[in-house]
Amino acid sequence: MTTSPESSVGLHDAITTAALRDVHPRLRDWYDEPTLATNMRAHLAEGAEWVGDEEFGAAYRDGVAVIDVPDAVDWANRLLTLPCGGWAVTGIRFRGRDLTKPFVEIAAHDVGDASSGDHWHAMADEIARAYAPFAPGRLQVFTSSPDSARVSLEAFGFQTEVDTYLVAGLIRELRERPRSTRFDDVTLAPISASAASRLAERVHDDLAEQNPETRLWSTPQTPEEFDEHAAAGTLFGIHLADRLVGIIAAFRWNAHGMTGFTVAENVIDAPHRGQKLAPAAMQHLFEMLPAADGDVLWGTIHPDNTPSLHNALRVGREIVGAHLWLTPAGWPGW
Repeated sequence: MTTSPESSVGLHDAITTAALRDVHPRLRDWYDEPTLATNMRAHLAEGAEWVGDEEFGAAYRDGVAVIDVPDAVDWANRLLTLPCGGWAVTGIRFRGRDLTKPFVEIAAHDVGDASSGDHWHAMADEIARAYAPFAPGRLQVFTSSPDSARVSLEAFGFQTEVDTYLVAGLIRELRERPRSTRFDDVTLAPISASAASRLAERVHDDLAEQNPETRLWSTPQTPEEFDEHAAAGTLFGIHLADRLVGIIAAFRWNAHGMTGFTVAENVIDAPHRGQKLAPAAMQHLFEMLPAADGDVLWGTIHPDNTPSLHNALRVGREIVGAHLWLTPAGWPGW
C-alpha cells in the first residue's frame, strides 16, 4: 500500500514506511519491528528535514559556487510527485565532489508498482525535468537486494553499477565466530592521533600510486577525525610482534536502520599486506569495542576494493544492501 507524504502521517512517516519495505532480512533478525522502525526513522530524519530547506540549500550552493543555479531551494532536497502516482525524495549531489559528475540521489521513494518499468521510467523522466539545470549524469538509489534489483532495472532498460556495498554484522555474533589463523599473531594497542594520521596518509598514498582510482573510495581520516577516535578509545595501532604494521579505527554511528559502529580506518602497510592480518585485527576490534546488545559493525565498501570486501566477509560481516548507480536511456552518464 502506498503511503502519501501529503497525507496526515507526514513526510517522515511516509519515507520510513517506504524504507521498511526494503530492509534486508538480517536486520529483522537483529531487531524487533518497533526497534527497527525507530532506527530507520532516525536514519532518514536528516534527508526529510532537508526537503525544501533553503538554509541547507544556500550553504550547499555557496560551497559549490561555480554552477549557475542561483535559487537555494533548487539545492535543497525535494519531494517530487510522480506521474505514476508515487513520489520520491531527491537531492543533487556530486561524486567525490567532482563538479563534472553530478548525480541525483533518490533518498527515498515509492513508485507504486515497483515491478513496472513504466513507473521507474516515469520517475527518471520527472527527475530529469526537475534537475535539468544541473544536467545530472546518473541516479543513485539504495536497495537491500542489489543482485535482483540490478536484474530488474536492467530489464527495464537502465544501465546499473554498484557504487558501494553495505556490509554489517551483529557484534555479539561476530565475537562468537572462529578466530583467524593470524589472530594470536596480532595485537591492538592505543596509538596517538598524530602517529595514526602519518601512517594512514602513507598507506593511502601508496595505494593511490598503484591505482589512482582508489581515491574515489578510500581516503585517510583527517587529523581531526583521528583525534575524535582517540578520545573515544576506538583508535588502535595494529602490531605484529613489536612492530607497528597498520591502523584500525571505528566510531559510533547509527545508520541504515542499525545501531553500532562503522569502520573508519583499517589499513596495513605494504610489506605486510596479503598476510591475513587485516581480518585478525578486525576480530580483535570486535572484542575491544564498547558494544551494547544490538550493536553492529557496519561499513560501505566499493566493489573494486576486493581486499576489504573479502576481509569483511571472511570475519562474518554480510552484504545487507548496496547503493546503485542507474543510468536511464538518454542520460549522459560519466
